[in-house]
Amino acid sequence: MLTDRPSEGYIATPDGERLFYRLDGKGQPLVAIHGGPGFSMSYLRPDLLPLGRKRTLIFYDQRGSGRSSLVAADANISFAKHIDDLETLRRYFALERLTLLGHSWGAAPAAGYAMRHPERVDKLVLVCPIVPRHSPYREEFVRARRAKLTAQEQRQLDERAAAFSTAADPVDAARALHEIYFRAFFADPNLAARIRLGDDPPEAVMNEDRVDRLTMTSLGDYDWREGLRTIKAQTLVIHGDHDPIPLASAHEWAHSIPRAKFLLLRKCGHFPQLEQAAPFFAAIEDFLRA
Repeated sequence: MLTDRPSEGYIATPDGERLFYRLDGKGQPLVAIHGGPGFSMSYLRPDLLPLGRKRTLIFYDQRGSGRSSLVAADANISFAKHIDDLETLRRYFALERLTLLGHSWGAAPAAGYAMRHPERVDKLVLVCPIVPRHSPYREEFVRARRAKLTAQEQRQLDERAAAFSTAADPVDAARALHEIYFRAFFADPNLAARIRLGDDPPEAVMNEDRVDRLTMTSLGDYDWREGLRTIKAQTLVIHGDHDPIPLASAHEWAHSIPRAKFLLLRKCGHFPQLEQAAPFFAAIEDFLRA
């Protein structure tokens, strides 16, 4: 039970890894799953704390990320393993069913868990979710992301990315890289400075690219549409009209999941908890209360 667990700690996985978690708030549990792959709860947790007024928020760093174990074996970083970890988390906290909120990439393990364990998911909130199939949306996303940066910003991004692997201070180098990269993810690019990235241990920051590469490679040329139709949970899909992730792909999530509702936030990019906080939190509260 949640009340039997400390406010932060580690969960041991069956394959010998450790997942770092934190609990915030009080009430019915909501599991918040961060994006990436390779990032941690550090960027998501502070901005979702308003949801903790009425419920217990369960945050965790995905395997290989943040304060979780970095994972020695490449075979232990995959989409399937991320789904396994959610079941490990459910059992650790002795929860019969889960309510899941997945942001960006985090929508993938959330939906993957709902496809594998439909009877274990009560409600599902997918915030600016990763594309539901690789082709054609992945290339469309990359093109849109690059198009939202100026030529100078793109040059700076390429230079900082090339220098990252040899940086003396990887945390500082990551902040400098993200400062440019995430300008493409906002309706107002100047708000990108509000993202709280780079607060993780240096070794975890250096492991971000590895986690991303191994996880995304494990997906292959994926297409989840058929699987999404097996999800039983009530679902809310939230998308921003300035998100470089194609709007059509967000609609596809909502059309594929039988009990899904769709919300488009105006003047909003990939981080509605920062750009459109009031309608974002109101929509989630209404959905969870229904």
